[in-house]
Amino acid sequence: TVITGSTALAATPADTDEFLISDAGTIKRIDYSHIKTTAGLVQTGRTVTTSAVNDVQLDDIFSSTYNNYILLLRHFLPVTDEVDLMMRLNMSGTQSAASKYCYMNEFLDNGGGSQGSFSGDDNTEFEMAHDVDNDVFKGGASFMLHIQTELGDTSACTFSANGTGSFVADSGIQYSSHFGGSFKDSSTPAATGVDIFFNSGNIASGEIICYGFKTTWVKY
Repeated sequence: TVITGSTALAATPADTDEFLISDAGTIKRIDYSHIKTTAGLVQTGRTVTTSAVNDVQLDDIFSSTYNNYILLLRHFLPVTDEVDLMMRLNMSGTQSAASKYCYMNEFLDNGGGSQGSFSGDDNTEFEMAHDVDNDVFKGGASFMLHIQTELGDTSACTFSANGTGSFVADSGIQYSSHFGGSFKDSSTPAATGVDIFFNSGNIASGEIICYGFKTTWVKY
């Protein structure tokens, strides 16, 4: 067979597509699966709001393609002063208010002068930040979370989130915080997205970005 290369593939090769290589002068073929690179972080979704809305949803960001995610909540600013930033899970577009949210949030002011925490066990949402100031120049609340969710069994929800963030309280003090939370329910479908809102009033602005990546568990 004469190899001309006159026909373009025009798509990513399948794992079993073959390439010709020279191995120490001997022509051999090799499957694409042996030489392809695996992408690192892949953006699975992004949404931005700049006008007053009740909540900000980003759905279809979790799937069976990845088992780990980085979720960025950026500059969530409330319309109403001194309100709490909350997060719920979406299950195929439906927000879940099931009493299955367990979390702990510890915070420390950036001057080291005060510290505190808030937590919940079997709550109807995650509380991400407390008494957030609504002054634009103070930046609202922001978080970066490592998400683990299992969509292998779509009939149940196994979700955990851990990460850090910052927010400015109504007192004007900026806090750095560490958040850890989980949602586990055998009678709730797997989570496919998130819903962000304040416990009172609207969201003035905010952005959600999600990146997925795959890891392989290693037994030591």
